[in-house]
Amino acid sequence: NGMKIKKVTVLILIIIITITMFFGCSTNSTYNKADHQIKNSFISMKEIKKTKEKNSDVKSTDDYYAAVNKKVLEEHQTDENTNWNWFFDLEEKAYNEKKKIIQTAAKKVKQQQNNLDTSSLEYKIGTLYLLAMNQKERDEYGIKYYNELMQPVMNANTIQEFMNELAVLQYHYGFDTLLNTEVLALDENPSEYIIAVKDFNYIVDRLEFQYDDSEEENIAYFNDYLGKLLNLCGRTETEAKKNTTEVFQFVKDIAKSRTEGKLQPISVENLQKIITNVNLKQYLDNIYKVSPNKLYITETDSLKKLNKYLTNDNIALLKNYVYIVNIEKFADFMTSDMREAKRKMEEDYIGEIDTFSTEKLAVTQVASLLNWEVGKLYTEKNFNEEKQKKLQNIVNLLIREYKTMLQEQTWLSKETKQKALKKLEQLKIRIGIPNDISKYLSNYTPILHSNGGSYLSNVLQIRKEKTEKQYDSYGKNVDRSIWNILPQEITPCYYPTDNSINIPIAVLEEPYFSVTASEEENLGAIGMIIAHEITHAFDDLGSKYDENGNYVDWWTPEDSQSFEKLAEKIIVYYDNYKTPDIMKQDGKQTLGENIADIGAMYCVSRIIEENNLSPEKFFESYANAWASISDTISMAIISGMDEHAADKVRVNAVLSSCELFYKTYDIKKGDDMYIEPEKRVKLW
Repeated sequence: NGMKIKKVTVLILIIIITITMFFGCSTNSTYNKADHQIKNSFISMKEIKKTKEKNSDVKSTDDYYAAVNKKVLEEHQTDENTNWNWFFDLEEKAYNEKKKIIQTAAKKVKQQQNNLDTSSLEYKIGTLYLLAMNQKERDEYGIKYYNELMQPVMNANTIQEFMNELAVLQYHYGFDTLLNTEVLALDENPSEYIIAVKDFNYIVDRLEFQYDDSEEENIAYFNDYLGKLLNLCGRTETEAKKNTTEVFQFVKDIAKSRTEGKLQPISVENLQKIITNVNLKQYLDNIYKVSPNKLYITETDSLKKLNKYLTNDNIALLKNYVYIVNIEKFADFMTSDMREAKRKMEEDYIGEIDTFSTEKLAVTQVASLLNWEVGKLYTEKNFNEEKQKKLQNIVNLLIREYKTMLQEQTWLSKETKQKALKKLEQLKIRIGIPNDISKYLSNYTPILHSNGGSYLSNVLQIRKEKTEKQYDSYGKNVDRSIWNILPQEITPCYYPTDNSINIPIAVLEEPYFSVTASEEENLGAIGMIIAHEITHAFDDLGSKYDENGNYVDWWTPEDSQSFEKLAEKIIVYYDNYKTPDIMKQDGKQTLGENIADIGAMYCVSRIIEENNLSPEKFFESYANAWASISDTISMAIISGMDEHAADKVRVNAVLSSCELFYKTYDIKKGDDMYIEPEKRVKLW
């Protein structure tokens, strides 16, 4: 059915975008490409299938990626629907390590309950995991605690009282209200926090309400799944269906009224003229210690529609809505019946999915809730002085080479070059964990059921600490020394807003890094990754931020024009680059990542040549790092949405513009890897 297809597509997109963020994400990038790009990417699918069926024995001079990775790809290609890359392996390894840390801690809590230091990380982690695994107690107390928290909201007599009580729950625990807000810093002003009005919680994708053929499916979703949750909370089936039917019409009405727009400021005074039925200052003062005089919104039409519902006559409907959206939000932390209802919903409305066991769900939740606690123990087990020393040597080599590269640029003025060098000098390389790790750790100690705690109560108390901190940050300067990437994540990236490169420990595994690997092998993998991230500081996005992460134009007009000309050449190069088995690339869409790939290769290949290292080992390591398998549907979606070029292109196209590669493998005209010298590209 239509809804299932749309939801499966969204699910695939989420998975693929998450996967393809691995290696080289510039964190301010967004995936906002037009739908026609996805449709157009399907044009060459028949051609791709034919190519896959051809003899896979290729020469490195024609398809270097395929030649180097032939064996590893054959080992991982289980069927035509296979999707694999090294990321999958590292993700699984990181999960197993987190699982071991969490379950070891739980075992110690059980064995040494009276002797283990209750302030220790292991006690906190182990206790929370034991609570998560005790489904009997969760079944008994999960809904009870939720109802206790919601009682002031459900007992409110007026809309103002109702909204004020909701604001309290939003401030403490991040509950959804009718007017959700968040504190964030804008990319163009990263030093100052603003308050943005978040989109309304439509429960399902808002666009679902635009499709007439989804109406029946949407109603069924509300009545069957959400109705089941209400039924489990004590309402009769008749009551539950009546409530969800009314809530569906309400949500649909808001969804259809919403228009598109860009984030823009509005004074609280002017917003009050739109939302006239609630005292906004009173509502916001329940959330923010510093009373805001302006908010940021994307549009007002849905707010006008919402205001019509903010009357005492509609209070029962609005209570049912917030009760439903929050019970759905926290269902995974509550009873086994709720978890089963959610599993069945995903099966019915999304399709076949991997169902998490109780154990995996508990491990995942604990690792997320106590993320830095787990991260600290993860670091202690997976990072040592030897790794740190070897990695630091690589970083030093790259920074030194990049400094030379910048100084050599003939198209940069002396003024801009000095600023670029200053930015490189002040680049923060974050590897491992922060020195001041204590400020990232929770001060809360989970309470076992025997002492009056429940899993949901502990979950919300941990959320409380983080949520209040986030809302209380409004009115303060942004702390740009804060680390945003956890050691156990697989997301190396560059943050332009604080000029930092983040290399998580989970990435420092084979085939990307090893203390026993050769220098060439490490440079071809982790070295290229770090160099890629350094280049992001000077790509089409990073070049708009200065050494402190401020959104500043630090280029002369002439230098900006030179940059644009070189960037345009790269766009054309990728638009026209052909390699077997890959759909047409969009050079403009992938520009930032392509600049980073090309800059990294230029930097590291120079190091290889200057130090008389083996270029063969280096190039092979680089190609192996990008070994991946995608089915044609996934490949088509990636082609339409991702800001990275396809993995094979990230190898072959980059090498086709690398002079050392030509010398190493004697690439000549007539070889598929050959590109005419005047068409080869380089920016940095």
